[in-house]
This record gives sequence, structure tokens and C-alpha cells, in this order.
Amino acid sequence: MRTFVLQRSSRACSTSGWIDLIPVLTVVILALPAQVLAQEHEQHETAGEEHEAATEPHEGSEEHGEEHHLHKHHVAIIISATEAPEEHGEEHHADPHGEESSGGKDDPDFTIGFDYERRFTQLFGFGGMIEWVAEGRREFLLGPIAFLHPFAGSKFWVAPLTERVSETGDWELVLRVGAGWDIPIGKSGKYSIAPNINYDITDEHELWVLGVAIGRGF
Repeated sequence: MRTFVLQRSSRACSTSGWIDLIPVLTVVILALPAQVLAQEHEQHETAGEEHEAATEPHEGSEEHGEEHHLHKHHVAIIISATEAPEEHGEEHHADPHGEESSGGKDDPDFTIGFDYERRFTQLFGFGGMIEWVAEGRREFLLGPIAFLHPFAGSKFWVAPLTERVSETGDWELVLRVGAGWDIPIGKSGKYSIAPNINYDITDEHELWVLGVAIGRGF
């Protein structure tokens, strides 16, 4: 069984600054959709008034193309493995072979989650997520997410979350950043499978979460 040592305590000061930004990010993420919707509505009204006659013959083909490439709503089930963190103040022990180990468990924690995205533009989307961890320090996480889709298939996100600590029942702030790649399934492109990676930052530790999402657009 592999062993490793995580050097996290030296990062406590640097990560605390990111944690302080979580309330601000939450307000921004929750406020942006309303602004984007207002701009989108205004643009559609202007475009409709100026080009109604010219665009009418092509509406069917445009909607058909959009159906295959851009779905305004997307839901996904995510199955992941969450890195088991080293507990704060945990001592390191040497094994009988003289190798140093962290003394904590190395096996990742099974994680299952659900997320929803409302795609406001080709580039931006907003939504929310909830994630449950089978074992380990954290029990589940939830919060809003902001998505960025810079080019076909790719997506990046930032999420100011809260996690429930299983041992104490307390709630703590988590900043998650992640990336993934949507691979369409079938001709319609409604279904997709997406490998993804997340990096979670808290006051006490940082965690990697690796997984795969099975999603549907509509």
C-alpha cells in the first residue's frame, strides 16, 4: 500500500485569504444570472424587431442546430474519489522498513454528487451542486457554481461551497475550482460523459477530487 506525506500546514496562511473571498464570490455568482438574463432578453427583443422578416425562414434550422450543440439546462450525476486529508496536527510515524508515513488513511473516499447548470450564453452558465462523501472527514457539500465554456467540450468552474464536517457536525467554507471535458453521446448530443478534476481549499487542508459525470441537456 502506498504511503505519502502531505505538507499542508505551511499553506494555512495563504489559503485563509482564499477562504475569506467565499462570501463575496457567493454574492457575485447569485447576482450574475439576473444581470445576464436582462441583457439576453434585451438583445433578443432588439434582434427580433430589426431582423424578424429576414430571419424567419432560418429559424427552424438555427433552433435545430442549437438543440444539437447548446442546451440551456444541464443536469449531471457525478461519481468521484475524494482525497483523504491529513488531519491537523497528525504525527508522522516510521514503518518497520524505515519509511515515513502520515499515519492517516491513504485510500480516497467514495463520493457521489449532483449538479445543475443553466446556460445563459455560449460562454457562461450558473447553477448549483450537492455532493455526498461516503466516509472521511467531510459528510457533504453544497453551494452555487459559475461555469465557463471557452471552447467546444471544455468547461471550467468556481464554486464557493459549505461542507458539513462528519465528526463535529459543524459547517465550514470551501472554495472549489475545477475543470472538465464534455464528451457527447449519440447524434443529438443530449447525453454526455465528462471526466473532471476539482481542487478544494479550506482553512485546514486542500483536497483533490477526481471523477466522472454523466449528464443530460434539455
